[in-house]
Formats: sequence, structure tokens, C-alpha cells
Amino acid sequence: MPSHTTPPWFDPAPYDSGLRHELVSSGVRIRYRTGGNGDGPRILFVHGGRAHAAWWAHQIALLGPDTPKWAALDLSGHGDSEWREHYRAELWLGEVQDVAAALGADDELILVGHSLGGMLSILTAASGAVPAIRHVVSVDAVPLVPGDAPARAEQSASTPSYRGLGDGIAAFADRSARQHWPRWLARFIGERSLRPHDGGWTWRHDTAPRIIERPVIQEFDALDLSRLTLVSGRRSPYRDSLLASGFLRRAGDELRHFSLDAGHDVMMEQPEEFHALLVGELALAEAPR
Repeated sequence: MPSHTTPPWFDPAPYDSGLRHELVSSGVRIRYRTGGNGDGPRILFVHGGRAHAAWWAHQIALLGPDTPKWAALDLSGHGDSEWREHYRAELWLGEVQDVAAALGADDELILVGHSLGGMLSILTAASGAVPAIRHVVSVDAVPLVPGDAPARAEQSASTPSYRGLGDGIAAFADRSARQHWPRWLARFIGERSLRPHDGGWTWRHDTAPRIIERPVIQEFDALDLSRLTLVSGRRSPYRDSLLASGFLRRAGDELRHFSLDAGHDVMMEQPEEFHALLVGELALAEAPR
């Protein structure tokens, strides 16, 4: 059963105390946080669709008291970043590239992305636009190859607003997609996903219907597969399509691929197991080549 008790290791303070930054990407303000210290690469966390930077707060907490350098961004239409009239994969990709380029001026980078964020992280590395990228860890996602499934319209399943904060938290935590999350984590993320609005509470992501484009990789041969790790969920609803993807067929045995007993939200359902795997991949990425 999912745990209701917040574990002693979880403290949102490292995330909350991060420095706040913003830059303009294709006309909208993109906001991100940075924190940690040390001489190693900076970890850039990239969230998935209808999520936000705080989805990574528990993974930042697990890094411990001597937190390595990290950053976490909000894509447009999510969290604290501005919204757009239209969302396209190339715009989101440009946002990740712009933030990575700003961070990469001072540090080497390890990108850790979930779902949409994983696809964008892989494409950012493949583009060669940010030479500072040392490694990418993608969680339950790979980009399409040309000819795979096209973009499709997506309706939001979220009720637009709630009278009380508790109602909104419960609505988030009780969704079937969160049934295998630790209950404390579902409620924490639910609270961080809401903002005051007109005397009630509404979501911190754009709930308007929109076209979701799964990003397509056009520069596969430019991607160094030795610098890529895929972490997937054995119970993910996307498992079959992921394993059958043209990307995995082309990558073959060169791709490092780990599977955990989780659904799509691997790092949320199995936070400590995912973190242990992540730490191992970070050490590998930091080793001399």
C-alpha cells in the first residue's frame, strides 16, 4: 500500500531555497531554480506534461545535505513560467535548450527528464546546441522517429477550480494515475500544483485543450548513445509502445536501459529506488572518458 507517512529524509527546503531565475524564450518568460554546490556537473531536471519543477523536490532532497549543483525549470504553460496561445514541441525544445545554454556557460550538465521532459532532454543533447551536456537520463520516454504516431489533441481532465485547497489536493492525489505514489508525495505535489484564484484555487498549469506533439528526433546519428540512459516502468501504460518504438530499434544494445517496478511516473512511485539508480548513473557520467 502507498505510504501515508512522510519519510524522515524528505525536506522541501533544498528545493524551496533555490535561487530563482528567468529568461525569455520565443517571447515568453521561462522560470527556473538553481541550488546545491560542488565541483561536479549540474543536474538539470525537466518535468513532464502538466507537471512543474517541484515534481523533482523529493529527488533533490534525496541528494542529501551536500546537495550537488542542480536546476529545475518550468516549461511554458506550467508552474511559474508564462503561458502561450499555442504549444509546440519545438517551442518547448527551445526553452530547454535556452535554459541549458545559460547553465552550461558555467557548468557541465546532466539532464534528467520525465515523459515530455525526457524526450526534450534527448533532443537537446542530439541537437549539439549545448556542448556542456555530459549525460541524459530519460524517464519512461523517448522521442519519436519520423513516421511514428502524429500529434493529437488532448483535453485536460482537471476540474478548472476548487473552493478549498484541500479539495484540490484531494482531486490531485486521488487520481488513478497517482494510486501507486506514496500518499504523502501525492499530497505534497498536489498542494504545489495549485494557486489562489478568484477566492478559490486553480491549477498552476494551463488547462485549456491543446495539441500535444510528441517530439520527433531528426538528428539521430548526432546522438551519442553512450551518454544516454533510459529508465522505464514495468507497469507503465506506455511500456509496449516504448519497447516497440523506432527509437529503441535504432538504438539497439548501445542504449543503457533500466526497468523498475512502477508505472509511468517512475521517480514518484519508487522514489528511493529511482534515486539509487540515478546516483549510479551520475557517477558513471562523471567518470573520465
